[in-house]
Amino acid sequence: MKRLQQLALCGFLPGLITSSTAFDVNSLDAAILQDMLESYTEHQPSTCTGATGTTTFTFDYPGLNAASEWHPPFESFEEDLFLAAMTHTDAGKKSWTIRLGQAGNMYSHYCPDMHGETMPPQAHTDAPWIDEVHQSVSVNGYLNFGAARCNGEDCPANFVHGAGTYQRDDPYTTVPFYSQSLAKHCAGDSCTFAAWGQQAHLATIFTSSVMTFNKYTNCGNGIIEHTEMVHNFAPENVEAPEHVDQTYFNFPWSGVRRSNLPYALEPDKDTGALSYDDPDTVHYCPLCGWGNDQPGGPQDMGSGRCARTDLRNLRGYTTFAEPGLFVNRETKDQQYLWCRKPGADCSASAGTCMANPSECYNENGTPKTGYTPIQLEVPAGSTPRCVNHIGLFEGYQTVACNMHAAGFGNCGTYLYAGTSSDTCAPWLQGGSMGLYREDTGAGINIPYVRHWSWSASNKRMYFSVYSQDQTEAINLVNSVFDNRGNTTHPLSLRFETFPPGESFPGPDYNPGALDAVTFVYGDGDDYNIVPGAGRRRMGSSSRDYTVFTVNWWQNGAKLTPGDTFSKRAFVFASELAAAKPTADNLVPKVIPDKIDDTRWNPRAVDIYKVGTSFDAVAATSSQGTSTTCTSTSATLACSGFSTPKAGYVPFFHITCGASNYLGPDPYHFTPGNGEWFTFPGLSNNNAQKIRSYACAGEVESVRPTWKLIGWFDPLTCSSLGSGLSYDDNICVVPTPVTAAPTSPPTGQPVTAAPTSPPTGQPVTAAPTSPPTGQPVTAAPTSPPTGQPVTAAPTSPPTGQPVTAAPTSPPTGQPVTAAPTSPPTGQPVTAAPTSPPTGQPVTAAPTSPPTGQPSANPTPVPTGQPVTAAPTSPPTGQPVTAAPTSPPTGQPVTAAPTSPPTSPPSANPTPVPTNPVQAELKHVCAKREPLPDTICAEGLAAGFGGACFNENTNDGCGNGGKVCWWAECGPTTSSPTSTPPVPTTPAPTPTTPVATPPPTPLPTEGGVCPVCAATGDPCCLDCVASGKPSERGCKDLAAGEDGPTTPSPTPTTPVATPPPTPLPTEGGVCPVCAATGDPCCLDCVVSGKPSGRGCKDLAAGADGGKIKGNN
Repeated sequence: MKRLQQLALCGFLPGLITSSTAFDVNSLDAAILQDMLESYTEHQPSTCTGATGTTTFTFDYPGLNAASEWHPPFESFEEDLFLAAMTHTDAGKKSWTIRLGQAGNMYSHYCPDMHGETMPPQAHTDAPWIDEVHQSVSVNGYLNFGAARCNGEDCPANFVHGAGTYQRDDPYTTVPFYSQSLAKHCAGDSCTFAAWGQQAHLATIFTSSVMTFNKYTNCGNGIIEHTEMVHNFAPENVEAPEHVDQTYFNFPWSGVRRSNLPYALEPDKDTGALSYDDPDTVHYCPLCGWGNDQPGGPQDMGSGRCARTDLRNLRGYTTFAEPGLFVNRETKDQQYLWCRKPGADCSASAGTCMANPSECYNENGTPKTGYTPIQLEVPAGSTPRCVNHIGLFEGYQTVACNMHAAGFGNCGTYLYAGTSSDTCAPWLQGGSMGLYREDTGAGINIPYVRHWSWSASNKRMYFSVYSQDQTEAINLVNSVFDNRGNTTHPLSLRFETFPPGESFPGPDYNPGALDAVTFVYGDGDDYNIVPGAGRRRMGSSSRDYTVFTVNWWQNGAKLTPGDTFSKRAFVFASELAAAKPTADNLVPKVIPDKIDDTRWNPRAVDIYKVGTSFDAVAATSSQGTSTTCTSTSATLACSGFSTPKAGYVPFFHITCGASNYLGPDPYHFTPGNGEWFTFPGLSNNNAQKIRSYACAGEVESVRPTWKLIGWFDPLTCSSLGSGLSYDDNICVVPTPVTAAPTSPPTGQPVTAAPTSPPTGQPVTAAPTSPPTGQPVTAAPTSPPTGQPVTAAPTSPPTGQPVTAAPTSPPTGQPVTAAPTSPPTGQPVTAAPTSPPTGQPVTAAPTSPPTGQPSANPTPVPTGQPVTAAPTSPPTGQPVTAAPTSPPTGQPVTAAPTSPPTSPPSANPTPVPTNPVQAELKHVCAKREPLPDTICAEGLAAGFGGACFNENTNDGCGNGGKVCWWAECGPTTSSPTSTPPVPTTPAPTPTTPVATPPPTPLPTEGGVCPVCAATGDPCCLDCVASGKPSERGCKDLAAGEDGPTTPSPTPTTPVATPPPTPLPTEGGVCPVCAATGDPCCLDCVVSGKPSGRGCKDLAAGADGGKIKGNN
């Protein structure tokens, strides 16, 4: 089967955010979209690999692109339409930017170095980016204009547009209503979207059970891989399936801007050739008015090419080219000329003897029987003998010249250049026209024909010349068409029209260099693996729009509840010469597929509740079966999946004003729900409309919002419903803030350049869990090999700190986290992206530092910094993780984006020399929490009569919960001794540098406690648990007005003795990357958290595992 074949691609389709960053998206969106697009039996992954590093994207509206030249009355709607933009930056001229609407459909394809905007300008009444865009369309053929099928009456149109609705229901749609975004995610070279498709023709009596998915992948070389899906999410037990089945589709409904891409070309079906060099043999397609593409009609170029036809009759692609291509359509030229009617005598009836072109020509351009076209000629032995006609007309001189045979009457219609009477040649619109000698080909272009003839008694033709001088105009025509040298025969003339550009191909004519956009839709054999058939259609319109679409239709093209249709296809921009080889390579990669609900391989999605709020959490891996919620106050409310599954339906979180709902009915807040309609179905009264875009009880301007949560059993999850608000912070799992370096630094650590120098205390990022008293430095993404990077300990250090498990060997200074607020003391270094070559640059604060931190600090330092999490007290040299290469003296910082130019503005975090006693905490939970969560939300051992014994069920109730333990740093600390050297520890002794100790602020008892929730010093009433929004210091000591650190006073520096390494067989003491265990000979770093850790310690090490987590 085609979908089982391994595919080999690619090269594809424009800044914004780098492609290595996923952003502005909940992980639930990423899980659902990944699984819908990839996690089903026989899915074929994308093989696009040619765009690495060239893709950027954004969810922030970048403003109007004036070069797209949208229809001015609709420009103001674009900001509401915009959802995302994706950009490919090409080394050549094939850069592009696509803009995606709320439905995730492409409404702009802009190539700045090529033809410009591909999509039409949107001059379609009531349809700003609703119709003339790249989208999928679904139709219920039973209801669409169904006779007597809607409450005994004829049905209106039933079209579900992927893009949105027409503006035909005022006052509700004064602002357009676009199909609503349900999920979005961009990462790497792809962006993926889900949306709820809407009934387009308003006001409607129908509901919609159509969900659309769109994935765009940049494959480089100007090519976009586009996968589009339509899913019917109606419940499987629906009473009237004929009301929800989808039976006719456009994959896609699309098109191009005719003025930018006026020519359509398709290859020869038999040979595959695509000719464009010779105007007489160009494989062009006539583009007649939409609906005139029937087989055998004016658009049929033989064997179905260019006509409405099955894909089996084509070669799998259609190309549109920019102006400049020459096409020989001489049989159509005379369609501009009027004809004398059969048997008419113009000398007797000049005003009625002539017929206009629409009356006197056959479809192939030949005159109908008895009709005589005007014969253009100059009399023998004469010039045209031009005279002035009416002087200037619209800026150009008009003349009357003897340039046709006698015997023709009044032709009353004027003809302007650029107005083509050839309705199947849109490339002639906006072009030129001219009169030419048949003997030599010489001629002139003219802007206007006023009358081909007027009176049967003379031979005068009335027209304008591109000149404003009357004498010059007359002399030009007389000289070019001078026939005085031939006294025997008239000089035959021809009238021709040309597209914009030159009138004839010049010596440098190179059509292969013309810009082109190609749609690759595959050959008909692709549809052997799915029921139904594929068909390509195209045609012109009265607007600046050429329609292009591919249908999935005929018997078998049907989506019943739970079914999904998917199609992978391609769009690319290139030179015309590259269209054929590029398309030929892509045609075999087109994959249509129909997916029933038994082929999905979903992951688990669970809904957790806290009061009237909920969060939805997806398993972290594809097909994962369990989830984790870090909140100990949340309860599991419902379990479901990331994709369709038999018996399961999608759940939506919907807002309407201040109201919330979680459940399976997308029309929950729609006026009339439960009165004249229910979902899925239609209104029981054709006069009562269904307005998904309205909120019952609200004014017309208030609209709902929707978010897809997953697929759930509507019976077991029936307790959910109104009043539940979505809070994606309930189950947040903290993530590291430092980025992996792209190359090793070679000098000093680089901090980002500040907008002003720091002036006070250090700024720390807002913590995700309560601080434990000591400042914590960020976990490095690569191992130090000289100066270690410290992290929060789970037990008290007694000597030198143990560094966190690195992932690659560092060669420079340790990396600390990038600040989220202005620095006020010690600088926080950012992750550089290129090697530093000099002095570090300080971090760029978002506002000038003022001496007070602007965000809740992680802990307030009180004399002892917190070191990395040792599992047993270190006794000698600091232990670093086993590097993959020998240390070179300096730990690794991330590669900076520019060389540092000045020394660091503050000192690194000091090394502790006096151990701080840790405490044992616990939580009761069914699933194992993270140690940080236990320390943040747990209680002391035995507190409240619970959990006296480690890893036992003491006091946890009867719900299956277990005590989970962790050793945590203290929540408060007072400085009691001289602080250590203000540098991170080195593997060899260094000269200590004095650091002044902080002076505690006074409190009632003379001690200044720090609030564990926020780091506020001198806190007399600290709330350290419960909702994050309720934690913090409720009563500060006198003199305290906010979080700040004590002012240091100078003291005598204390030297730190060099540590002594623990012995191992090889004399080196590796650290287990999973837990930080020192001297580990067998470390398990992957798999379930409960299975990770050190399995074999060197002599003298006790394991130090987190209790309850073995």
